[in-house]
Amino acid sequence: MKQNETYPSPSISLQTSKTQGILPSPAMSPSRSPPLLIPTHHLIPVLANPHRAKQPLAAHCSPMASSSSTAPGSSSEQATTSSNSSAIQCFKYSRRATLRSIVGRPDGGLGLAGQRAVVGGWVKSSTVVKAKRAGAAVSPPTTMPAADPTSLTCTEVLMTRVPLIRCIAKLIAGGATVADKASGPGTSRPAFGTALLRINDGSCVPDLQIIVDSSMCPLEQITAVGACVLVEGKIELVESRSQQHVVELRVDKVLHIGAVNSDKYPLSNTQLPSEHIREYPHLAPRSSVVASTARVRSELVHATHAFFQTNGFFHVNTPIITTTVAGDRSKMFRVMRLLSKSEGITPEVVRTSIKTKTKQIEELKRSESNKEAVEAAELDLRRANELARQLEQGGSTDFSDDFFQCPAYLSPSHALHLEAYACALSSVYTFGPVFRAESLEPHKHLAERWTIDAELAFAELEDAISCAEDCLKWILSRVCKNCSEEIKFLSTQVDNEVDDRIKSVVSGPWERITYNESVNVLLQITGKSFEAKVELGKPLSDEHMSYLADEYYKKTVIIHEFPKQLKPFYARLKDGKMVSAFDIVMPKVGVVACGAQKEERMDILTSRIEELGLPQEQLEWYLDIRRHGTVNHSGLSIDIERLVMLVTGLKDIRDAKSFPRTKGNAKC
Repeated sequence: MKQNETYPSPSISLQTSKTQGILPSPAMSPSRSPPLLIPTHHLIPVLANPHRAKQPLAAHCSPMASSSSTAPGSSSEQATTSSNSSAIQCFKYSRRATLRSIVGRPDGGLGLAGQRAVVGGWVKSSTVVKAKRAGAAVSPPTTMPAADPTSLTCTEVLMTRVPLIRCIAKLIAGGATVADKASGPGTSRPAFGTALLRINDGSCVPDLQIIVDSSMCPLEQITAVGACVLVEGKIELVESRSQQHVVELRVDKVLHIGAVNSDKYPLSNTQLPSEHIREYPHLAPRSSVVASTARVRSELVHATHAFFQTNGFFHVNTPIITTTVAGDRSKMFRVMRLLSKSEGITPEVVRTSIKTKTKQIEELKRSESNKEAVEAAELDLRRANELARQLEQGGSTDFSDDFFQCPAYLSPSHALHLEAYACALSSVYTFGPVFRAESLEPHKHLAERWTIDAELAFAELEDAISCAEDCLKWILSRVCKNCSEEIKFLSTQVDNEVDDRIKSVVSGPWERITYNESVNVLLQITGKSFEAKVELGKPLSDEHMSYLADEYYKKTVIIHEFPKQLKPFYARLKDGKMVSAFDIVMPKVGVVACGAQKEERMDILTSRIEELGLPQEQLEWYLDIRRHGTVNHSGLSIDIERLVMLVTGLKDIRDAKSFPRTKGNAKC
């Protein structure tokens, strides 16, 4: 394709409004798409004209396919057009073209050269090419309002007009003078020339380069990293085309500028460690790695729904708040409207804890421990002091005045409630958060996790394992297909083995062993010492299971038939000691999924409840499922954060989720 080749574009007549703003008025024919409108609140003040707010911005633009014709959430099928298509796909609900529909195309936007488009995004990087002083004078920006001269004093006006007076004033003031007000807050001498900006709207990995002349707006406002822009212009071929960037947008209209204070914007530096980005979870998605991770997670969720809906499952919602205690109560979050005395806790116990915690903080400070550990310990101390004050006020735990009038908790699992619907609808699934007050390493354990849970009636353990395996392979294959650009980018930024690892999980064989076999394998390992002792009847640690998947078998491992003390009370008992349960361990990330065949025999289930000392009165509703029309049924649970880590190569689980919650950290 020749560089100077012309392309058909719509006929556009320009009309000037009373306010210097220019809006296009395209000549529309009955066969063309309806005009694209943009509300006045999207325009910068000088362009906002209430009498012309309904003028179209781009005529040669076709709306995206609606959700009725394309499966929602499919990043590849919905937003990427064919390289042979010459129509720009506009986002249906904001009348702009997403960058995925331009630079995210297979041809990188080559087939769109010569067309006009409205695009928006956040500035990732910028370069200003200054105008040459020789030749014609450079016109000052006309589309942005100048500083109000009435706010300047006579002295300040003189300083802006007479260089000698300005220099003397700077010497006396020891720096910049108040005359800088004439240039606007936070700005210095205005830059004239051309700005080359790389912007991204979060819809794809590649950035789009846009070219903005200083005659359209102050370059100081539009070139800052993090600034948001909405512009209109013509798509042109890049003179020195590379494999990454084929086209650019030459801007002839600036519609919106969301300015940013570069001195205070925490992500001004584009090369920042994940620890720094994690401190600002509300701005983190503007980084390329976090944005790519978010798109991968979105595709994982979409693929999950597609798998279960395709295979005849019904989606149900299970409660986040539960009154059922089915495990360790100390790991559950209490939901209360009133502050009252905690069960089994006396002021003396709390005061002892305060003394211990105070000594621990002093030791941490003396040993110069990391700031995160000290802050977490100090937060625990403040909470203990608050609890002590509440307990000293007296009174017992009375839930009669509380909202639910009984103890309530954030649900640590979807399994029990999902069983109720499985024993009526046969095959059901849910996707939602579960909560566990885990105090272990924050880079491995979250207080709030999201899981994919499914329950199948008339099914045994083998059926649940087959379902979990098919589901995981389906999800990963869909992500490989629809997020190939994200995976390619993350392999260069995070882990260069991501693509091979995913393909081996999807297409390679999985090892299947029992718990006893896994322990025997670990006991025979020589030349390798584990932090936790390997012993029959004891839980396998993350280190043990990672060794099996990463080093010994070097592939996905399914471990099944566990000792009953290692699995929940509802797992079906086999021979009095072992239960029908399984874990799926994948390389680099550990346990991604688990499941069990549920105990349908009433007598054995009640004996297990008594054996573990669980409150049976709270489980009466659960026992009703066995009393009335019981059936063999099995379930599974997939950890979405672990799955994200597998696809992206991330090492810290906090980076796999938006707004992560860990001990001592619940920002935003």
